[in-house]
Order: sequence, then structure tokens, then C-alpha cells
Amino acid sequence: MPLLRQSKLRARPAKILKWEGIIVDPIGALLAVFAFEIISFMTATDPSGTKLILFFTASLFAVIFGWACGRGIGWMFETGHIPEFLKSPAVVIVVILCFTGADEIMHETGLLSVTAMGITLANMGISSISDMRHFKENISILLISTIFIMLTASLQVETLLQIFSPRIIGYVLLMMFIVRPLSIFLSTIGTGMSFNEKVLVGWIAPRGIVALTVSGYFASILQSAGYEDAEILTTLTFGLVFFTVIAHGFSIGWLSKKLHLSMEGRPGTLIIGANRFTVELAKTLTKVKIPVIIVDSSWERLRAVRESGINFYHGNILSEQTEYNLDTIPYEYMIAMTDDHAYNALVCTTFMPEYGRTNVFKISPYTHSEVNNSTEIVSKVGGRILFDKKFTMDDLNDKLSGGYVFRQTTLTSQYNYKQYVADKDNSTVFLYLIKPSGQLKFYSEEMRTVPSVGDTIISLTPPNKEKAKIEAKLENQRNSINGNNKK
Repeated sequence: MPLLRQSKLRARPAKILKWEGIIVDPIGALLAVFAFEIISFMTATDPSGTKLILFFTASLFAVIFGWACGRGIGWMFETGHIPEFLKSPAVVIVVILCFTGADEIMHETGLLSVTAMGITLANMGISSISDMRHFKENISILLISTIFIMLTASLQVETLLQIFSPRIIGYVLLMMFIVRPLSIFLSTIGTGMSFNEKVLVGWIAPRGIVALTVSGYFASILQSAGYEDAEILTTLTFGLVFFTVIAHGFSIGWLSKKLHLSMEGRPGTLIIGANRFTVELAKTLTKVKIPVIIVDSSWERLRAVRESGINFYHGNILSEQTEYNLDTIPYEYMIAMTDDHAYNALVCTTFMPEYGRTNVFKISPYTHSEVNNSTEIVSKVGGRILFDKKFTMDDLNDKLSGGYVFRQTTLTSQYNYKQYVADKDNSTVFLYLIKPSGQLKFYSEEMRTVPSVGDTIISLTPPNKEKAKIEAKLENQRNSINGNNKK
């Protein structure tokens, strides 16, 4: 998932890799367990069908038990039997109970049980689930980091050095260049995927903590069963993880561009709310080749957006359907510019973990009498205030009605930022700037970056100053023409 966020892949290959990453961990581990049990049965000196039937019966029980745990805690959430501040700890306790209960009945079925519980809980449509995602992400990072430390701490130096042996490297190369591409090309026959998409998906397959954990588990079982060479299994998997993470992590961006599967261009902006100002702002972003999309739940408000040819999405940004239907990968910035200040704050608070605190903005919620009193609670909620707290949504639309125009200015060594600011009056709205590298920065109350030479600044300028500049330009042209005529 971090690779997909950074590489900016197009929608189809990004979704394929995303869902593979989600599914492969639990399903892959479960398939490995089932395969191990079947192979153990087939290679046993005195195979007994009773043991195999017992294992599959226990697996069925684990699925039912996981489903019951998921339905039970979901029901307690919905009926209010668990207070809000205890919901996350309660889920952790039930997960441990679910895993331990199934594993006590039949070893190796605990993972199957908690997987069934997670699928059940996620598909019940409980509102509290989205609130616990951040807790889940945080605890996942801590637990995965701990597992990595525990696994690597158990490895000997000799084992680590074996990673670079010709046999291990040969195995890794076989997996990366033969097994993975071949499996992708065979499994995607008839799917309509292009050759370039198959090449990219066939190359990107970094392995992680689940592969290491499962291999470590099987290595210990095989060693206990008398297979002395089983210790090489952990080394083998560690080498695969090591080489694939490095190779695929450094190559995904370059390869996606070469295959024309990356979202080319500068980082985009997602605007919440359709009105006159947001339409004009989106036009300026489009002119400088910055991807932009306007999201609104009203077809009437989106009418001007459609007529302007700006990309749009009809729906509520907070809706679950929007999460599935709107591709947000090309957009690094989100700005909430509706007339409902509480809604703006809610949108910013919801998407702040995804976009980052510095990339989420909202229009000023203050009235003119509140501008100097910025200690209100609304200033503490949501993203950063966009542009300046003295400019509200109504102010910006009024300026457009009054003839204000968008102006683009590039700073030079002869015309620096200090001169640029001195040339503007207090009613000018500084909107955003673009670095020579293509980096986009919106002006805000908390902005500390000082524009430098080469930066392009877009501002909303009063009509009188713009008119004076046009008249001065025309006067210079007339003087030039008169001078040429005299010659």
C-alpha cells in the first residue's frame, strides 16, 4: 500500500495490486496451512482419513465461531452495550478470544477463525468500524514492527549470510522473473488487461511479514518432525522478502512511467463544493496542468462545473460509495469550500489521516466580527484555514462579482517576493504558488514557506490594479509605435 500511494499508478493496475495485497496475506497463509495438512496426510507412513476429516471439521467450526464472534461484537456495538471509548480494546479482546478458542480445539485454525470474524464485522455496515481504522493501523504498525524484530533476532549470523549464497539468489531470481510473471500472465487470460499492465503486475510482488511468519512457523514444525534442513526455509523466505522489497520498491515508479501506467503530471487537488469561485479556481489549476476535480452532491451546483469542462464527481465525499467509486490516487491535496463550515471541518477531520495534516484545507469559517478572535473551537477542528482567515466563501464569490481577476506572476531576481507583496493591496487574495519542480503549495494561515525566485504565484487581484496595468501596457505600445513612425 505505501508503494501504491507513492507511485501514483493508474486505476486498474493500482486496484489489482491493492486487492492482491489485501487478500494474499490471510488467504495465502490459510492455503499454506491446508496444503501442509494435506501433504502431511499423503506422506504419512500410515495415513488416516480420520485425522484429515477432523482437521476440516475443525476448520468449519473455526469459520462458524469467527462469524459468531463478529456478529456478537457487532450487535453489542450497535445496541450500545459497549461504550465508545472501550470499543477498540473490546475488539482486541474478542480477536484474542476468537483466535485462542479456535486454536485450542484444533491447532492452526485460529487464523481462519479471526479472518472470518474480520470479514463478518467489516460487512455489517457498522459506523464504529471506520472510527477504529486509525487504531487498527497504529496497532498494526507496532505489532508488525515487533514481529520483524522477533524474527530477525532469532536468526544467526550464518543464516543471514546464507541469503547471498548462489542457491538462494537463484531461487529468488526464479521467483521474481519466472514464477511471478508466468502466474500473472496465465491467471489474467481473458481479463482484458493490456500487455503493459500484465508486465507491471507480474513484476511487482514484494513479500512481507506474513510470509516470514508463516515460513518461521513451518520451519519449527518441520524441524520438530525430523527435517534438519527445514531451518533453511526461514533464510529462503527472508532472502525473498529482502530482495523483492528493494527491487520492487525502487523500480515501481520508474517502470510505471516507462509503461505509461502512472498518473503523469503534477500532484492534483480535490475540491469539495461547487460554486462560482471553486469553478474559477479549478480553471486556473487546469491551465497550469494540475489535475483537479470538484465533488458535490447537487447536480444544480455542478451545472457550472460541467459547462466549464472541469472534472467532477456527483456524490457526498463522506459516503461509503464515494470511497469505492472515486479514484483519489491522483490528488494529494483536499480543500473543503462549501457554505457549511461544520461540514468542511468534518470532511477535513475525516480525511486528515489519509492526506496528511499539511495537505487538507478548509475555507475560513469566521465572520468579519470573529476574524480577530481566532481562539474559537472551530479553528481547532479540521484542516488548515485556506488563504487567509479574513476571506470567507461569501467574500471570495463577492470579489468575483466585483470584477476581481486571477493573475499569474513568476518571481525573478529583478522582481522578488518582497516587491511582489508591496505591489499588491490588502484586498488581494494570495491563492497558491507552484515551484519550478512542479510542487504545489496553497497559501494558508499556517504557511511558513517564503516564495523564491522561479516560483509562480496565482492571486485574485482587484480590477482597478489590473486595469491600470493594462492601460500602462497599451500606453507603452502606443509610445513604441509613435517612436517608430518618427524614425
